[in-house]
Amino acid sequence: MSESGLLSDEQITGLAKGFVAALLAISLLNLAIAATGSGGGDVTTLSVALLFVYVSVVLVVGVFADRPFGPRVQIALFAGLTVYWAYDYLSRDNTLSVLLVLFGVAVLVQQARRLLG
Repeated sequence: MSESGLLSDEQITGLAKGFVAALLAISLLNLAIAATGSGGGDVTTLSVALLFVYVSVVLVVGVFADRPFGPRVQIALFAGLTVYWAYDYLSRDNTLSVLLVLFGVAVLVQQARRLLG
């Protein structure tokens, strides 16, 4: 395969930034729909919409700061996900959520050790 057919690092970075910006815009639109009540209006719909906005914002910060896999970004991402998974377990008694909470805590501990370490 020739080198001319591949994207450069700058092009890939631009595509990633465009993707996460679009993801944030879609998440904010979804939150607006959930908040106005036309998306169901219940607490679960709103909490999922808030989670998507939170994850999108963390990804935007990570990608635009060129550190999406840095420990601080990973801690912020998995802290939000772990809190949501705990909420999901408490609200629906979902066994998978317990496993996801354990996974989230393990990632948080690993990233904290990496950050401190």
